[in-house]
Amino acid sequence: MSQTSTNDVSAVTPEIWSSILQVPLYKSLVAMEVAGTELKDQLRYGDTLNIQYFTDLSAASYTPGTPFALDDLDAVTDQIVVDNKYVVGFYVDDVEQLQANVSIAQGQVENAAYQLKDTIDKAVFYNISAGIPMDDKDMTGGTASALVTASSANIINIFANARKQLRSANVEEAGDWVAVVDPTW
Repeated sequence: MSQTSTNDVSAVTPEIWSSILQVPLYKSLVAMEVAGTELKDQLRYGDTLNIQYFTDLSAASYTPGTPFALDDLDAVTDQIVVDNKYVVGFYVDDVEQLQANVSIAQGQVENAAYQLKDTIDKAVFYNISAGIPMDDKDMTGGTASALVTASSANIINIFANARKQLRSANVEEAGDWVAVVDPTW
């Protein structure tokens, strides 16, 4: 029978298995921060939510004693149907769990919650593409129809000009504004 030499590294290097799972890096989720959720307790699956608003009135110059035009009050209704349900299902085999030194199910709960939130983000921001894209001229005073390239030199101007554009479009400033940035551009 041979004896292992004390210089044999494989004989003295232990293999260590952490009982802590590595924390995945997830992107930020924002839909629940910007979506109106004040009616969530009243809504049930299958309900149709009707939200009404009036078009804006306009101000005009007036000279006393002269006729002026009246604005029509046009009512507009946005309709939202509560018709989506999502699930993240997974299965943990008893044999696999017995052989693991961590709780497999517990380790997947955070991932499942993230996947649900990510799906909600995509659903909430799906219609953002109907917005008006801004080019370099709108954002930095550069060239029309040119993509905006953000840098440390122009990032403040980009968001200042975006705020100016939102204000000129009468976008309500009572809550947070969100920039939806496509990292593939």
